Amino acid sequence: MKLCDLDQTWGATWSDDDTIVFGWGAKGVWRVSAQGGVPEQVVALDASRNEAARQPQMLPGGKAVLFTVAPGLRWQNAKVVARRLDSQETVTIAEDATDGRYLPSGHVVFAQRGVLQACPSIPVRCA
Repeated sequence: MKLCDLDQTWGATWSDDDTIVFGWGAKGVWRVSAQGGVPEQVVALDASRNEAARQPQMLPGGKAVLFTVAPGLRWQNAKVVARRLDSQETVTIAEDATDGRYLPSGHVVFAQRGVLQACPSIPVRCA
């Protein structure tokens, strides 16, 4: 089933609100209905920093998204962040890290310098 047209995707996940959230590199983080349609941008990136986003995951409640952002496609300098959709407030979960994933236990796991790491929870202001 075709959901939408795009030139590339940098990871996608199905959200509780029946949307697919996906990374679109320098274009930021987007979502589209699971039934298909026109994608909507949910996170814009800083073009002056040549940032790219990948591996987004909507957090429970749909108020924030967890994703990896890298300046200038330098993934060794990437960070895992959570961003509120209403205020665009961004909280860094881990520096020099990629591929963060929220788990049902409340933990966030991510790769950091060749090691799988976990932190106990997302900061309250992003929940």
